[in-house]
Amino acid sequence: MKKLVINLKRRTDRKELFEKNNLKDYTYIDGVDGEEIDMQTLVRHGWNIDTTWRDPYKDRKMQKGEVGCTLSHYAAWKAIAEGDEPVIVMEDDCWIRNPERYNEEEVETLLDSYDIVYLQHNENEPGLEKVIDDNLVVPYYPYNLTAYAMYPETASIIIEKFGRTLIPSDEHIPKLIMNGTLSSVGYTDSTENPQPCWQHFRSQVASDIEVGHENAFHDFTNIHFTTIGTDRHKLVDLNDSAIHNGIYLKNLGNNFDWFSPMTHRDGGKKVYLQKEFINQLAPTDLVFFTDGYDSLICDDKETIVNRFLEMKADVIFSGENSCWPNAEWADRFDETKPFPYLNSGGFIGRAGVLQDIISHYDENVHDDDQAFYQEQFFKNEWDIIIDNTGYLFQTADKDITTLDNQLYNPNTNSCPLVYHANGDNDFNYSTLQDVKAKLLPSTFPQLYLPTGNEFQILDKDMLLVKFMNQSQCERLIEMGDKLNTWEPMPGDKFPAQEIRMKELGLFEELESHWKKHLYPIIERYWHPMEMYGLRDAFIMKYSVDTQKDLPLHTDASLVTGSVKLNEDYEGADLIFPRQGISNKEIPPGWCILFPGAVTHGHECTELLKGTKYSLTMWSSRYTGDKY
Repeated sequence: MKKLVINLKRRTDRKELFEKNNLKDYTYIDGVDGEEIDMQTLVRHGWNIDTTWRDPYKDRKMQKGEVGCTLSHYAAWKAIAEGDEPVIVMEDDCWIRNPERYNEEEVETLLDSYDIVYLQHNENEPGLEKVIDDNLVVPYYPYNLTAYAMYPETASIIIEKFGRTLIPSDEHIPKLIMNGTLSSVGYTDSTENPQPCWQHFRSQVASDIEVGHENAFHDFTNIHFTTIGTDRHKLVDLNDSAIHNGIYLKNLGNNFDWFSPMTHRDGGKKVYLQKEFINQLAPTDLVFFTDGYDSLICDDKETIVNRFLEMKADVIFSGENSCWPNAEWADRFDETKPFPYLNSGGFIGRAGVLQDIISHYDENVHDDDQAFYQEQFFKNEWDIIIDNTGYLFQTADKDITTLDNQLYNPNTNSCPLVYHANGDNDFNYSTLQDVKAKLLPSTFPQLYLPTGNEFQILDKDMLLVKFMNQSQCERLIEMGDKLNTWEPMPGDKFPAQEIRMKELGLFEELESHWKKHLYPIIERYWHPMEMYGLRDAFIMKYSVDTQKDLPLHTDASLVTGSVKLNEDYEGADLIFPRQGISNKEIPPGWCILFPGAVTHGHECTELLKGTKYSLTMWSSRYTGDKY
C-alpha cells in the first residue's frame, strides 16, 4: 500500500529515525515549516486563519508549528485526491510500535467500510467511542494524525469541507467525523496490546509544535502603530519612546486642521481620522493606537503583539478608573475591576473588526471618541474587552513605578507596555516625565542612536536602521535654523538649500557613529565591499518660498544615508523610481541606506505645504575621498 511520509527538510533526525521502521513503498512529502511562513504568505496564497479558534483543552491560539503541520497534511490530502488508490499518511515521528498489528491488507479492507482508518489515535472523549471487538473501535473524537489511511474520494471531501480558513488538521477531521460527514475506525489500545503506530516520545525526538505564547502564529498580515497629533513638538515624548523600542509610529494627524483646544467634547475627530486610515487596510491587519501628547510606548513590537494574542480578543481598549464623559454610564461597566471604564486613548485590534465598528461613526452625531467607542462596546456585537488590569495599556495611576527597567503597577502586579498620562495636568505630566526618564536613556550629548547591529530590508539593496529620535531631530533642525546659512554647494549640478555638518561642528561625531554602528551592517550586507570613510554630510531644507523639489539624480557616494527629520509637511517625498520605493511612510529618525552612485537614482517631489528638513550622508568612494 502506498505511503506518504511528511517530513521537514531540516529535520533529518526525524527522517533517520523513521527509516528504522523498515517500511517499503513510501514517499516523502515536504512538510511546511511554520517558522518560515507568516500571514502575508498565507494571504498571498489564498489562505486565512480562523482567529476565533482556541485549543479546546489548552485554550490557546494556533501555534506556528500547527499552521505548518496543517498545511503539510493539506498537501498530502491533495496528493491523495489527485491519485487513484488508497494511501496511508504518516508523520515523520511515526513509530511502528506493534508490528504484529500493523497490517496494510487489513487497512485496505477496512477502507471498504470506513472513510478513514486510524493506525494511531487518542480519544478525547473517553467512554463515547464504540468498541467493535478486541481489535477495533469507532472513535468519537479522535485526535492525532500520526498515521491514517483514506481513499482519494475521502481526501476530496476533506479538502472541500476545509475551505481556505485554517484550523489545526487534528481538529478539522474530528469535526467531520463527529458531525457524520465521515466515518472512521481505529484500533483498541492497551499496555499489553498497543495500537499499530505511535508517536516517538519527545525525549527521543523534539516536536516542532510547542505550546507557548512566543510560538503563537501571528495571524495578521501587518501591524500599524498609530497616533494623532497636530503639533509635532508635543509628540516628542511618544516618538522618542517609539523609536527607542524600534517601532514605526504613524501620525494620523499630520497636517490636519483641528481648530479646537480640546477643552470640551471634540474628540470625535479622532474617530474621523482613524476611520479614514483603517478603511484603507486589509481586514487581516492589526491596528495599534495611542494618544499622542501624553503617552509613552514602553516595550517592543513583538511583546505588544504577543500580549494582544495572549488576551484573546479582537479589540482591546485601555481601561481607566473614572467614567468619562458620561458618568451615568458607570454601572454598565464591571466596577469590581481596578480600571473598569473604557478609555479610547489606547487600543489594539483587528482591522476588519475595527472597520465594522467605525462604520457606525457619524461625524454629525458623535462629537466624542470615547463616548462613541463606549456605545459600541455596550452593543456586545464584537469581541471587545477592556484592559482592566493594565496588562497592556496603563492609564494614569499615582502608584505607577518601574521595576527592572519595566513599567510596573504594584496594585495589579502587572508590567504594562504603554503608559497614558490621560490629561495634561501637572501631576500627570510630571509622572509621564518621570517614567520617560527611567525607561529611556538620555541621548545627550550624543546626537545619534546606536543601531544594535539591527536593520530591516526595504528592498533589495535598500536597508533601514533607526538613527535618531525626535529630540535629536529637533535639536539638529534648531541648530540649522539658528545658523541659518542655507545655500547650495558651489558648482552643484543639483543645488539645494543645505548646511554642512562640518559647519555645525558635528561631522566628527557623525563619522565616528558611522564607523561604530553602520559600517558593520553595511559591510555584512554588501560583502565583500569595504567602507573608506564618511565623505560629506549635510542637512537640507525645503520650503515653498525657497526650494520645493530636487530633480532625479545619483550621488557622489559609495553608500548614502538619508534621514527625514520631520514630517509635518505635504509633498516633498523622497522617491526611488527604479525601485518603486518612497520614504513617505517612513517616520522621522529612521535612516535609509542605499548604493549612491549608479543604481539608486532618486528625487524629491514638489513640496506643497510646510517646511521639510532632512539629513543626507555620503560615504567615501575610495581612500582619501573627502569633500
